[in-house]
Amino acid sequence: MKINFNILVLFFVFNNCTGQFNSDNWKNASSAIESRDNIRKNMVQDLMDNHLKESMTKEQILEMLGTPNNSSTENRVDRKVAKTLPDSLSAKKIVKLPKQDQANRIEELAKWRKAHAETMDLFIYNIGWAEMDPVFLYVRFEDSKVIDYWTGK
Repeated sequence: MKINFNILVLFFVFNNCTGQFNSDNWKNASSAIESRDNIRKNMVQDLMDNHLKESMTKEQILEMLGTPNNSSTENRVDRKVAKTLPDSLSAKKIVKLPKQDQANRIEELAKWRKAHAETMDLFIYNIGWAEMDPVFLYVRFEDSKVIDYWTGK
């Protein structure tokens, strides 16, 4: 009896603590999105490295990851383009300016974002927390096929 109990304990420990992606565990964790211990955060790197692929269809993503916590079409700045944001428009620089200069710089930032934004078709999955902020897996589609994916706040 003791051996069976030990085997059962080991099964649960290894089944739930692994960093390997498991579709069923991922889908079941959607109800634990408010938890800081969401197991998705332990699987997301393996998911992105070994399972998510560009050109996968929405249907394949839904089958693998289940229903997203959010599905939207929105105007956003591509994450690669965002790296070209002028340093003078960074939030760290803006907050150090006098109030009037902040207002002007925020207006410049809004214009920059408007000029560089593009419509994105996204599935968004909650994967846990980093400090005080939730972290998400973003899956971007074009013509119903994956063209990019990343994690972020």
